[in-house]
Amino acid sequence: MESSLSSTQRSLKDVNKLLKLDPSNTTLLVQKQELLQQKIIDTKDKLKVLKEADKQAKEQLEKGNLGKDKYDALKREIVETEQQLKSLKKTAGSGSATLEKVSVVSGKVGKGLTNAGKAIMPASAAIAGIGAVSVNVANDFESAMSQAAGALNMPMSQMGELRDLAIKTGQDTIFSAKEAGQAITELAKGGLSEADIKAGALKATMDLAASSGMDLGNAANVTVQAMGAFGLSAEKSAVAANALAGAAAASSTDVEPLTQGLSQVSAQAYNAGWSIQETTAVLGKFADAGIVGSDAGTSLKAMLQRLAAPTSDKAAMKIENLGIKTRDANGHLLGASEMAQELQDKLGGLSEAERDSALQTIFGLDAMRAATVMMNSGSEGLASYIKATNDQEAAQRLANSQMGEGEKAIEEMKGSLETAAITIGSKLAPVITKVVKFITDLV
Repeated sequence: MESSLSSTQRSLKDVNKLLKLDPSNTTLLVQKQELLQQKIIDTKDKLKVLKEADKQAKEQLEKGNLGKDKYDALKREIVETEQQLKSLKKTAGSGSATLEKVSVVSGKVGKGLTNAGKAIMPASAAIAGIGAVSVNVANDFESAMSQAAGALNMPMSQMGELRDLAIKTGQDTIFSAKEAGQAITELAKGGLSEADIKAGALKATMDLAASSGMDLGNAANVTVQAMGAFGLSAEKSAVAANALAGAAAASSTDVEPLTQGLSQVSAQAYNAGWSIQETTAVLGKFADAGIVGSDAGTSLKAMLQRLAAPTSDKAAMKIENLGIKTRDANGHLLGASEMAQELQDKLGGLSEAERDSALQTIFGLDAMRAATVMMNSGSEGLASYIKATNDQEAAQRLANSQMGEGEKAIEEMKGSLETAAITIGSKLAPVITKVVKFITDLV
């Protein structure tokens, strides 16, 4: 695995050197994308192996057969590998979308013109080639919208506004109109209505996908699942997307590990009265402390469970003796900031031995990690993360930052070309077969 990563890295270095001499070389750009995709695969494999090793190392640590320094080193390598994967996805994601659109709006046209030019007049070739490509683009788009109509249980004749929205989304983002149609389908499957999608759910999904390097299907599923887990109404889709994007922007982790954490802790956090912003903020803080993904969610869930209902009389007595307040005047568990500050106030002043003993007694080994991070951070340490997850422009700003002004201009141009192809294809679809047959007969 390491050998494959090293080989891919050397090849990438060579390609990047050549691209400095010829930045517009299509062959080199394609090779770079292929190498980036291979490196992503290798890095994912490495991360999987490291996480498996982490499970075994945790068991050895609990048994006293592994030193904490070695365990901490493994956790750091996992965090470093996740950061590398995050960077690779962002680098490859934008380039991959660009190449795909270039292929649709230029590569296929060029191929159509070349092949047709061998048999018929240049003018006829241009008409037939562009017409055929336009019809292909239009057909793909219409198929995506047909699936969306099925998910919404609507006739295609009533899909006009959503159709226009998908085309506009293709113009304004790094994704195509076809991909926007697919995202509409996923949102509809998640229970969102046409009005919900038009009111901002599609935009929130696209921003989340663009900001994180996720594909649109995953981004739509993540948005819907997060909304369901925290009881958010349909019009709050942007709240879920911005909470995830904000936590990713404020920390060393990415949206995908955050969703893994949420899948473990969301039910417990919701029962505790925590909002999605509080929960993702804490998961972001955990990531910066080396606890990431489902591991972070599991630790936080265990911590909340121990505070909501201590598992032993000894734990309950320790909480009472230390004067740790876990609930407010109305009997609800404290919020994330209040909880962190309470732990810091009541445990921070103890000696190291007393503190370790108290944490172990109250929380146990797994939840002890989460409680330690919360104790060390206090409300002040969580403030910047919570501010980021409440930022209602986080996803859009992060998505915009993925492209420079030059790239944005190119995306706008490609979006216009795709729109033109869809429009031309829709007009030509009923007659394109007759036109091609006529030209063939003429030749």
